[in-house]
Amino acid sequence: MDNINKPKIAENRDGENPLYEFYAEIEGGPFHSVMGKVRFEKDYDPGISLAQYIRVYDQHALFWGISHNPLTYGGGVELAYRSLRLVYSANYHPALGFTHNISVKFSTRKSEE
Repeated sequence: MDNINKPKIAENRDGENPLYEFYAEIEGGPFHSVMGKVRFEKDYDPGISLAQYIRVYDQHALFWGISHNPLTYGGGVELAYRSLRLVYSANYHPALGFTHNISVKFSTRKSEE
């Protein structure tokens, strides 16, 4: 992904800042997982993210996440019926406000979960 905060426009400009991200996921069985990420980049404060995915019933799930620098948060719901999945999510960004997303997934083979 391009670094849109400090793009390299000319040859004489300083190079891109190195970006380091560390990601971890802890699975709590088939119904629960917690994810975390830490991001380090020169000239910026470290960014920390935390998220959780909870399967509520059968293939239906709830999820949420929060991120620091800037403070953003969001969550959503995933509903499944046979080979069709409907996912709704919303998140908040201080400059952009609320963003809503709806996605549809269709599978032609049976899930192995």
